[in-house]
Amino acid sequence: MNKKLLATAIGVALAGAVSSASAAVKVYGYINGSYDFYNNSSTHYKCDNPTGPNGCMDKSGSGFSSNSTNFGLKGSEDIGGGNAFIWQFESNIDLNGSGQTLGTRNTFAGFRGGWGTVFAGKHDSAMKMADTKVMPFNNTVGDSRNIMGSGYNTIGPGSNGKQENILNQRFGRVLAYVSPNMMGFNGYLIYVGGSSTASNESANTKAGGYDLAASYNNGPIKGWLAYEKQFSDVSNSDIKAWRVSGSYNMNPFKVGAIYENITVDSGNSHYLSADRNAWGLFGMMKMGMNDIGLAYYKADNTSVASSGADMWVLGAYHHFTKQTNVYAMYASMSNDNNASYALGGGGHGDLIPPTQAGADPSVFSVGFEHKF
Repeated sequence: MNKKLLATAIGVALAGAVSSASAAVKVYGYINGSYDFYNNSSTHYKCDNPTGPNGCMDKSGSGFSSNSTNFGLKGSEDIGGGNAFIWQFESNIDLNGSGQTLGTRNTFAGFRGGWGTVFAGKHDSAMKMADTKVMPFNNTVGDSRNIMGSGYNTIGPGSNGKQENILNQRFGRVLAYVSPNMMGFNGYLIYVGGSSTASNESANTKAGGYDLAASYNNGPIKGWLAYEKQFSDVSNSDIKAWRVSGSYNMNPFKVGAIYENITVDSGNSHYLSADRNAWGLFGMMKMGMNDIGLAYYKADNTSVASSGADMWVLGAYHHFTKQTNVYAMYASMSNDNNASYALGGGGHGDLIPPTQAGADPSVFSVGFEHKF
C-alpha cells in the first residue's frame, strides 16, 4: 500500500513539474476543410492553351480542400521590469497530406512590455489584417481576398499564372512594432527587409517595403486604416495602396464595409500599371447557434478596359461550440470581358480560376472549422 502511495506521489510531482515547465508554452491550431462543387460558366468555353500555367480546367467538378489549416506553438518568459520575451512558431498543415512545411505562417520572436511589442520574423502585413480582422467568410470560397488586394491577369498574374494576393501578404524578413492598446486603439509599423536572394513572394517584395496602420476595437465598433508600400524589385514594379475597413455589431445584426486603392507603377509585363479601386459590404445575422450572412464586392477597371469584376457571397454557419462549427457557402464571381478574377484566392486551399477571361466561376461549398 505504501509503495502504491509513494508511486502515486512521485507521479503527481513529476506531472506538476512538467506542467510548470510548460506553463508558458501554448499549443494551438485551426482546422478547416470543405468539399466544393464548382462551375466555370463561359458562353464560348474552350481550352485555348492546354500547356499553359493553368492547363485546362474542367468546366464543372468537385473536390476536397484544406483551407489554412495550421498548427502552432507560442510562449513567453518574464524577464523582469514588466517585460517579456515572446515567440511563436506556426506551420501550415494540409488535410490532404501533402506540402507539409514548418514555419510557413506567422513565425517570429521579440519582446513585449508596457511600451508595446517589437518582433522580427515572418508575419501578416497590416494591409492583410485590415481585411481579415473585419470581413466575414475568411478561408472559404467566399473570402473577400478573391477581390480585395487581388487580381488575376488584371493587377498581377504570377510567373505561374495563378492569382496573386499582392496586398494580402505574409512577409518574411519583418521587423515590426505594435503600440500598447490605448482605449481600443493600436498602431502598427512593419518594415520588410530586402533580399536579392529571397524566394518569390509573389515577385514583389524582394526589395522590401513597409506598412503603417491603426486599428480600433472597442465595444460594438471595429475598424482599420492601413497603408502599404512595396519597393521596386527585380521586376521593377512599385506598388502602393491604402485600405480602410470597419464593422458595427448591433446584436443580433452585424454590418461592415471595406474600401481600397491600389496603384501599380510597372516597368515590365509581370504587373500591369494600374490605379484600381475596390470595395465591399456585408451583413450578418445571429439566430441562436447559427450565423447567416451576405456579402458583395466590386473591383473597378485597371488600366485595361472591361477589367473589373464583382462577387456575391451567401454563407451560413452552425456552431456546435465556440470551437467547432459547420458551414455552407455559395460564391459567384462575375468577370468583365478582360477580367479573370478567381474564387479561392484567399485562405481557401484550392484556387478556382475562370476558364478564360470573362468567364464567371461559381462554387457551392460545405465545410467544417475547429479551433484549439
